[in-house]
Amino acid sequence: MKLTVVVSLIAQIIAKLTSATIRHVTGTSPTAKKWDYRTLVTMTIFRVVFVGTMLQGVTLGQLQAFTTKDKEIRGKMWVAKATIRSPNDKDTDMRESVFEAIEELNLSTAPLQYTKPALAEGGLQVEWTGVRSGVGDKEPLPDISEDEKYQGLMSDPARTSKVTILYFHGGAFMMSGVATYREFVTKIAENAGGRVCNVAYRLAPVHAFPSQLLDGLMVYLSLLYPPPGSMHEAVPANEIVFAGDSAGANLCFAIVQLVLQLQRSSSNNDKQATLRFWDKNVTIPLPAGIAVTAPPFDMSTSLPSHKKNAAFDYLVPFEKVFPLIAPDAIWPTNPPRGDVYCDLSLFDHPLVSPITASSWAGAPPIWISVGQEAIADDSLFVAKTMSEEGVIVQLEQSEAMPHGFAIMLQRLAAAKESIANWGNFCRNCVEKPEALATRAVWVKVNGTQDEIDITKVTELGYGEVRGLMEVGKKRRHEFLEAQKW
Repeated sequence: MKLTVVVSLIAQIIAKLTSATIRHVTGTSPTAKKWDYRTLVTMTIFRVVFVGTMLQGVTLGQLQAFTTKDKEIRGKMWVAKATIRSPNDKDTDMRESVFEAIEELNLSTAPLQYTKPALAEGGLQVEWTGVRSGVGDKEPLPDISEDEKYQGLMSDPARTSKVTILYFHGGAFMMSGVATYREFVTKIAENAGGRVCNVAYRLAPVHAFPSQLLDGLMVYLSLLYPPPGSMHEAVPANEIVFAGDSAGANLCFAIVQLVLQLQRSSSNNDKQATLRFWDKNVTIPLPAGIAVTAPPFDMSTSLPSHKKNAAFDYLVPFEKVFPLIAPDAIWPTNPPRGDVYCDLSLFDHPLVSPITASSWAGAPPIWISVGQEAIADDSLFVAKTMSEEGVIVQLEQSEAMPHGFAIMLQRLAAAKESIANWGNFCRNCVEKPEALATRAVWVKVNGTQDEIDITKVTELGYGEVRGLMEVGKKRRHEFLEAQKW
């Protein structure tokens, strides 16, 4: 990074922090009685980074390289790296099944614009991750094979549950990776008493929708039906919980909606979805549950919480961030498109914006943690809708917390409690599914909780949501037309 950029960045942080400190001390800020000073400093830095000179002149390729960088594995975690092999087209009809579902779920009369991607060439990398007992925080992994590391994970005394958490990381579908999330998913594994399969799905913009959907489904099927030579054994669906944060949380719900659509379209009398995978006809059951934090269910970012909760968050609109990004070989795309993840024709598609799904009937139990953040309305609406359709939903909203607080602010009591509840829900989906019940709570900054009627967490209706999304979609079209890409 150039010295001038560093100096400018520091100057911005000092200026913003000085102003924020004065408002914090005088009590004139909305967060003055909600955040401690360390949180204020952290959030101020986040805000400068997301809209300041930190991004000015940086390319998307550089951002991806920085956030996906590998690092040495140390401490109380087992990490066994593996490759999930991709079947050849002649050995599967998975791609065609996904493309058919995309077309069937199209809510628009206009044609969808997307490229039909191949399965990941060479397969996908995953990391089997769990707690490593009896070692120090700085101790490196032993110099043994990946298979031996996997066996170490499987036999570790910290693994007390059969739950396997299939984790999809956040990063707006365009950055971050499994290395970024190793420590965090280990905490989820610790609280669940299980293990995590942490997925390095393909990143946009080079790999646009539905690449990530194909990747997620392929890994899920590979857990159920391991390809020859796999490190892992077959895992029953009732021992698998989908989990993720931010974009990864979106992907969890998209995969479940995809499976539900495959079931709805099935010609079998029992509506059990099937397809060919590694030249065998297999069923596609639903997982035991879904557990996510900070899910963006509306890609058009149009709901009222974006303005209402701005004081508690650092997220800013696409239209403010992307003019700062310098062009490179991967962005802007050729021809230009209005979003990194997908063409704008897909913005209101249920597999891109799950908030538009017409039905969640039959979905497995759901746990959602969300802050008082810009995309809070997404979670509140989906939680309410799913509960009304008979799905077991547990919703936790944490007062004054920003996007991804459980990951970004792990020292806070609210984050620690969220992670503990997250792991506990995953375990209960497998061990005590009959004990799960719908509930919604408002978690105050002082740690107390208020029970909420989940049918009243939002007044937004489906028609209003769709109308707001149309406005947001039009706004993004206008933004694209104004760019000189």
